[in-house]
Amino acid sequence: MAADAHLPIEVVSPEGKPLLPKANAIKFVHQCGVVVRDLVPISTREWNKPKGSEGVSYVDDRLKGVLWDKLIAHFTLPIFDDDEARTNAMREKVKHFALKKMAEQFNKYKNRLHKAYVKDKKVPKFEGTLEKQRAHWDSFLEYKNSEIAKQRSEKNKENAAKKKYHHKLGPGGYGSAEPKWAKAEAELRKKGVTPSTEAWPTRARNWLLGHGAKYDMETGELQIDEKAKNPVPHKEIVEAISEAREGKFIPDRENDELTKALGNPEKSGRTRGLGPDVPWIIGFPEQRETYRRRERAKKRKEQAEEDRIQKLERQNKEILAILDELRGQGATHHVQQDSQRRSSVASTGVGAAGEAPMDRYPVDNIREKTPCELHVPVRNLSFKAADGYALTCESTALWHCNKIPDGYGRVGVDEILPGYDSLELDIPGAEDERTLGEVGSGIILWKKKYIVFPGSPPRPPPSPPSRDSPPPSPHNEERDEHHSASPRTSPRPHQATPEPTPPPPPTKPQGEKRKRTDSSMGSSRKTREEPLPRVQPPLPKRAYDKTDEELKASVDADVQIHFAPKKPEPKQTFSAKEKKWAKAFIEHPSQIEINRPDDYVRCLRRVKAPRRKKGVAQLGEQSKQSISPLKVLPTDQGLTAEEKFCIEAGITLSQVRGGDIPVENQLAWTWEYGKSLLPPDDIAHLPTQMRKLHEWYLEVTKEGRKMILVKVTEEHFIGKDQVQIYLEELYMLYKLDALDLSLVSTYCL
Repeated sequence: MAADAHLPIEVVSPEGKPLLPKANAIKFVHQCGVVVRDLVPISTREWNKPKGSEGVSYVDDRLKGVLWDKLIAHFTLPIFDDDEARTNAMREKVKHFALKKMAEQFNKYKNRLHKAYVKDKKVPKFEGTLEKQRAHWDSFLEYKNSEIAKQRSEKNKENAAKKKYHHKLGPGGYGSAEPKWAKAEAELRKKGVTPSTEAWPTRARNWLLGHGAKYDMETGELQIDEKAKNPVPHKEIVEAISEAREGKFIPDRENDELTKALGNPEKSGRTRGLGPDVPWIIGFPEQRETYRRRERAKKRKEQAEEDRIQKLERQNKEILAILDELRGQGATHHVQQDSQRRSSVASTGVGAAGEAPMDRYPVDNIREKTPCELHVPVRNLSFKAADGYALTCESTALWHCNKIPDGYGRVGVDEILPGYDSLELDIPGAEDERTLGEVGSGIILWKKKYIVFPGSPPRPPPSPPSRDSPPPSPHNEERDEHHSASPRTSPRPHQATPEPTPPPPPTKPQGEKRKRTDSSMGSSRKTREEPLPRVQPPLPKRAYDKTDEELKASVDADVQIHFAPKKPEPKQTFSAKEKKWAKAFIEHPSQIEINRPDDYVRCLRRVKAPRRKKGVAQLGEQSKQSISPLKVLPTDQGLTAEEKFCIEAGITLSQVRGGDIPVENQLAWTWEYGKSLLPPDDIAHLPTQMRKLHEWYLEVTKEGRKMILVKVTEEHFIGKDQVQIYLEELYMLYKLDALDLSLVSTYCL
């Protein structure tokens, strides 16, 4: 736009987008791109300040303010006479919209340069809009060829490939397409045909039409391209609208029929079916009262918690079903506590041995106070009940002068999770506390089995029976047939025993495993084996626990390691980027050169000579003399006649000889048209710019020019005008004498 161009904006949308006049609104958007390309260098990587990325260039708030000021200087926004706050709020929305458009157009501009020059390895002609980008081209090229930019490009391509549906609206967006759809619906109503989207929500109708659907001008139904790679979900949208009408589905702001049909959540800051510049507060006006309410956030949290609990219940049921299937019991809702069947010989359950304490738990390996988690069993799972710390499990440790029961350890309670305050303790506390909430921050006994250290390996399974344990009872088919109701253990029909063939000789571990498995098939059910625990390595022996010999050996080893010959440090190498930075650092101009004043300032300093400081008065030069000056009068003896005459006349000898005779001053240099402004001897001492001006003056006087005409614009003064500077005033400027008003006015402008 021209420097003096100024356009009015009469109508602005609620989100800050200029609407009318339409031509001015289009120029507003175009001018956003012009301003950002003119003022922001292409080496700028980010529009907003990145989080936690130091050294990354971005557009700061000061530059954004400059961009906005330069843009709005060519436009006039509407004003609300009765409400200044409303005017300021509308202006801020327009500013937000303009900066957002600038960011989009700046990124598109850099992408165009990358495609046109960087990919093809071409160097642009730095003319026109690229003239100011010459100094930033190397930095732009370096970033585009870096690994960071390539990884970011690949990530953007992957994200773009995830988009399933693409709109077909064109550059005008929904704003230009909605009048066309309204016109088509009006033509259908004239024909007496009701459009199929008559009672649809606006978002669902716009989204479907914007993504390729069209009206059948005979029936009013929507035509969908079923042969497309990703057909739009027309049926899903119709079903969601039907469920909402029947009351099976209740739309809630962004979670409406369109979101349910698409199956993915609505992104904040934009509204599908209305445009990328429409926020939720405008896209869902009927829900404006609940916008940014705490009740809605609380409801979302409750819904998320309910979904999490339902997910855990489903997972628990799946685990139970898998366990039942592995145990051959079918789909049941109860998990037996015994891991084996009860023996038919005695009434004691074999599964009771599974509750016997193990020989060692992870808590037995600690040697100091260690943070831990206290868990409680729930069926075949365990859940965290509290945070605390575990104490060492020493053989001499007591619990209030009593021996600690087997399988229990001492723990302290720090924080109890909600809902576990009423959990009953297996062993009451020191002051007869019965529940976990009564303990507070005290110390209690907890099952070692459920003392869990974060990041530790899983709990080991029960230890296998020792070699000295009695063998299992022999297999009796008649007894099993009488006592067992499981069809899996029923006797098999008698078959002829084939002649055995010698099996291949297995290795010893495989043979032991096979033998153990075969011997247990008839007496126990198949159980899933847990992985063996990872035992933590023992801690190193402490210094005060070592003997004198061990301590001396340890010290000698440390001394030998300390005084061992050191390896030479590797030669330091530098990359090309580091070398380039070092070279630029060395060649960077000094602060004196950077802060050196320009020619104009230096000219003024040289023209106005500095005052000479008054030195210290020497002997006889003081203004006030404490004593009269000493006069040494020569004697008449040895004087010539000339010296005697000088003494009598009161003059000096040099005056008699003509050395101190005053000479009349030279005449001042006057101005004459076409003549030099200064004496020839003074021209060599002029500064650079004043000497060039003097040479120009001599050239123009040969052409007969009498004055210099200076044009004054509205940018410099109120109204347009002209100032005439006569060439004689240049002589006054050089002599610094009687400057004319026109010359002073020009300097001020």
